[in-house]
Amino acid sequence: MAQSDTYISTERRRMVQVRRALAQAIQNNRETEQDLTLFYNACTDYIIYAHGRLHRQDFGITDTLKERIPAERKEDHALVDELTGRLKRSRDLTDDFAATAKKLREGVLA
Repeated sequence: MAQSDTYISTERRRMVQVRRALAQAIQNNRETEQDLTLFYNACTDYIIYAHGRLHRQDFGITDTLKERIPAERKEDHALVDELTGRLKRSRDLTDDFAATAKKLREGVLA
């Protein structure tokens, strides 16, 4: 496995570990009435940051793939284009999530 593959696998495993830890923290606090606003804001910040990093990495990978695939391999280019489209939709959804989180913090959605 290439060094970049190992790095990406490690990053993704770390995200899963963080997600599980956050889910456990929420579960453990369900029975105690408390204001979890700061906790949820921290979760939101993490999600936005982590997805941003993954998007930058994934776009870098697709750019590299595009450069390395010979021009005559149209079907492979179409697959990379499809992947790039999905990445763009994911990035747009993360941007929407970040904008909504900001409005919520500012009290616009309260």
